[in-house]
Amino acid sequence: MNAGSLQNTGFEFTIGYHKKTGDFTFDISANAYTLKNKVLSLGGFDEPVYGVGSKTQVGSSIGQHFGYNVEGIFQSQDEIASHAFQNAGTAPGDLKFTDQLTVDTNGDGIPDAGDNVINAEDRVYLGRALPNFYYGSNFSASYKNFDLTLFVSGSTGNVINNWTYRLLMHTTDYMNYHEDALNRWTPTNTNTDVPRLATGDPNNNGGDNNRKDWLQDGTYLRINTLSLGYKLKDNLIKGLTNSRVYITCQNLYTFQKYKGYNPDFTTGVWNPGFDAGSYPKPRTIMVGVQIGF
Repeated sequence: MNAGSLQNTGFEFTIGYHKKTGDFTFDISANAYTLKNKVLSLGGFDEPVYGVGSKTQVGSSIGQHFGYNVEGIFQSQDEIASHAFQNAGTAPGDLKFTDQLTVDTNGDGIPDAGDNVINAEDRVYLGRALPNFYYGSNFSASYKNFDLTLFVSGSTGNVINNWTYRLLMHTTDYMNYHEDALNRWTPTNTNTDVPRLATGDPNNNGGDNNRKDWLQDGTYLRINTLSLGYKLKDNLIKGLTNSRVYITCQNLYTFQKYKGYNPDFTTGVWNPGFDAGSYPKPRTIMVGVQIGF
């Protein structure tokens, strides 16, 4: 049933410029818009909706990342003993999760300390799943018989939960690893944010936990189209009134920090920031001839 409602607000900007000087002509236009997404209702008693590493509730953006915050990595048994309890098998090299659930220890009615146990109640919002700023630009120019077209677009303001990366950053077993696992914690490599490898993963350092470390910057700028053409002389061949040769490349390159294939993926409504394994966008190079009789 149609049980919920959303509100999207923002500003959109567009600018363009055209100039012609002798044989040289160019046009440039750019557009950008902001997005603020807010959940107004979810039906029933407006209970939160949980997704894969996400939580949607009234008053917040849809599908915000939700999970455990990580303070660092345990370097010694003393650190483990002085921290909130995580697991009986926790050892140096394991992740140190933040004790978020606060309790009143002195009876003054003000929460002033953690409850000293790490559990599901310690999960918090970890970041936006939806970009809050989108942008794009078109550029076209011609000089005598040459013409050039360029189209770029991108977005920023979000982080992505990369499932493929998580699967390759497991902490046990004998399967393939991501190259980042080479920087895992060992007694001689302690200056790292990658936890140790451990049979059975007793501290749950691996991909089963939805946590801050899996989130990667979703900012990108993609060169969608780059085309270069050349107009041949009229009547170069009898019967041809005009002809043009060109080369066009689509999806030429994407500037990104994201370690997945495609930061501009599509997914489910409740998990807009969860990349379950999107396919890379193909790069296409076309060479062609346009002719007119």
